[in-house]
Amino acid sequence: MASEYANVNFLDRPVREEGNLRTVLVVEDNRHTRHFLKWYLTRLGFRVLLAEDGLSGINLFRNNQDQISIVILDMGIPIMNGAETFHAIRHLQQNTPIIACLYQTDDKTIELLPGEKHPAVITKPYDLSELETTLRQALQA
Repeated sequence: MASEYANVNFLDRPVREEGNLRTVLVVEDNRHTRHFLKWYLTRLGFRVLLAEDGLSGINLFRNNQDQISIVILDMGIPIMNGAETFHAIRHLQQNTPIIACLYQTDDKTIELLPGEKHPAVITKPYDLSELETTLRQALQA
């Protein structure tokens, strides 16, 4: 797990004020990564919901869709894969931004997300600066 975050100096990341909390749904099967993202996103000032697989993610989204501002979706999750989960969330709510996370980006990845003109995609291992920038851009779109 440590190698996933080797490109980031966590001590340099400022703690954000918790004014108006936005909710992020993180759908990630790796327990350590899931809980690390919760810690990190909370420090950025987000409220975080966690799901370990696609089906749990869809259920959490369905039950909290009025509160969820953005979804961080690991495309390699079990039970329902990332593309199936992506489409199920889109079926429930067209406007919620979804950040697709994968180990490599290529044209085949984009093909999994039809109808998305400019899908937000970030690669693993996570670069937390890139994640924060992508989150903020997706929320402003």
